[in-house]
Amino acid sequence: MKYRAEVDGLRALAVLPVMLFHAGFTTLSGGFVGVDIFFVISGYLITSIIYREIEADNFSFVNFYERRARRILPALYFVLIVCLPMSWLFLIPQDFVEFSESLIGVIVFASNIVFWSQTDYFSPSSEYIPLLHTWSLAVEEQYYIFFPMLLLFIYRRFPKGVFWLLSTLFVMSIALSHWGALYKPSAAYFLLPTRLWELLMGSLIALSLRYHLFELTSNNKRIHSLLSAFGLFLIIFSLFLIDGDTPFPSLWTLIPTGGAALIIIFTHEGTLIHRILSGKLLVAIGLVSYSAYLWHQPVYAFFRHQYIVEQSAVGMAVAFILSFILAVFSWRYVESPFRNKEKISRRKLLLTSILGSLFLLTMGWLGIKNNGFEDRFQISQEISNKKFDLPRTDNGWCFYSVDTDTNLNVGEGGYTCKIGAKDASYKGVLFGDSYAGMYEPFWDKIGSESAMGLTSITTNWCYPSFTDSFWWPNETRAYDQCLLNRKYVKDTLVDNDFIILSAVWGSLPKTNFNEVIDFIRSLSEHGTLKIIIMSQPPALTRSSVMRAVYTQGGRLEYATNETHVSKVNQTLRNLASESDSLLFIERSMLFKHSSSTGEIYTKQALPYSLDGGHISIFGSQEAADNFITNGTIETLKKFIRS
Repeated sequence: MKYRAEVDGLRALAVLPVMLFHAGFTTLSGGFVGVDIFFVISGYLITSIIYREIEADNFSFVNFYERRARRILPALYFVLIVCLPMSWLFLIPQDFVEFSESLIGVIVFASNIVFWSQTDYFSPSSEYIPLLHTWSLAVEEQYYIFFPMLLLFIYRRFPKGVFWLLSTLFVMSIALSHWGALYKPSAAYFLLPTRLWELLMGSLIALSLRYHLFELTSNNKRIHSLLSAFGLFLIIFSLFLIDGDTPFPSLWTLIPTGGAALIIIFTHEGTLIHRILSGKLLVAIGLVSYSAYLWHQPVYAFFRHQYIVEQSAVGMAVAFILSFILAVFSWRYVESPFRNKEKISRRKLLLTSILGSLFLLTMGWLGIKNNGFEDRFQISQEISNKKFDLPRTDNGWCFYSVDTDTNLNVGEGGYTCKIGAKDASYKGVLFGDSYAGMYEPFWDKIGSESAMGLTSITTNWCYPSFTDSFWWPNETRAYDQCLLNRKYVKDTLVDNDFIILSAVWGSLPKTNFNEVIDFIRSLSEHGTLKIIIMSQPPALTRSSVMRAVYTQGGRLEYATNETHVSKVNQTLRNLASESDSLLFIERSMLFKHSSSTGEIYTKQALPYSLDGGHISIFGSQEAADNFITNGTIETLKKFIRS
């Protein structure tokens, strides 16, 4: 296959936006579309090679997978091995377990499935996942497990129908993709069936060029030049037009992938785009683009986890540059040698791959088996592992985390858990999402001190409301549990003296937050029912919390959304002033132990926070002690009894 320098330049245009996007360069809101461009390029290059060999009747599965192994495995395994000591140094036990799970997922080319079950790609927490980017490698390799067999089968049975049969599969996949982006967004983002069409687009490009469907003549040179320029425009346009709120992958994804297709098809020597993309700098970046892609996410993630250098834009810029330095090194000393059959024989490649796979699989298994090697850190005596967590059903509390705990069934288990006084003079409910569940230890103690018995009715993403609205975009069993929770609270409201409302107020979309405001106002008209609104704790950076807890050092840093969270708390504070039946529990009532510790450190100089957003069991219990010590509990008693 003839080398095309402009394709390497296109690789550079794919990898740079991805790296900048993951570095937090928000101007390129659609930087993640670089992965989609990679899919198109990959489909084009691989199909071009496979189809020529099939036509020449010399295609070999052994040779094909050997080429894939030479291309993918050496640099990938090198990066994974380097990640192991960095994970040991910086990842706390919970994160180390998830890293170990993803490590196994990478080796068996199923990391996209692992991350589909673990996270949301656009969640802020995803920035801390070292191997998140390997989902795209898994998608590609899953494609190349079946595609050569499919192509060979179609060619032999229906030689004249290859293009049209693959086109049909393309249309089916893009239709599924668009539907999935709207109704099953997480699955659509990570899984092969909804990504298939992007690789197939590259395959169809390869076939169309093989069949000379877009033959260059003197009459259409200008048209080709204009179309290739339009392709570049589409890619650049998508980097600014698309963002994390865009349904993706969907028909919107045709903008960047279509742009890549136009460039591959219509860029020829003499065109403006050829001169741009075949420039030495872009070609050089394109040559190391695979290694750069492999390195950037681990470098960024470990920088965010580390506690030696303070987080900053300058630090991320250094991480960006370091990623390229490492990329050049691994391209020169790992990628290139292994792609040379004269230097590395098939036998050596096979032996290295097997030993590398076994070693990494073993490391992943050990990380899971040893619960993230908890003994690496000496947590303060005040915080045991049992207290540095959310108060879920599996550790003796009530938060019904049906979204993550497969042992839980959707049903009445979500609204039968009791906390507070057993012989209660006053009955109430704690109602909301995980930001309500985190307050269970607080209300258990306060309830016991105030003759208040509570039913905790909390599950993931379920903000207080009686509608069927749900703001979390991904498919989750929590939605079904949420509807049951809301119905139960509505049906039993008359049996309660008070209701406590809490949620991740600062993350609710405006429409959902306004719905909460209307809901609270309607409750305030509900006879003698008392409504207590919990404030959202200070928003901190996750890395600074982990540093403070596990290394017992460093200062806590406020997250960028803290300003918004404070404004939302003010809105709820103002709402509470509208009625005598409403009480807003201030942060200062909960978290301010003294003027020196503010509202983020306990009296032991430890954070209340668990992960930067939620408070831990320990933090919730410390908040209860503060509430009692500062006398606010008396205000609560008067409010409930009035």
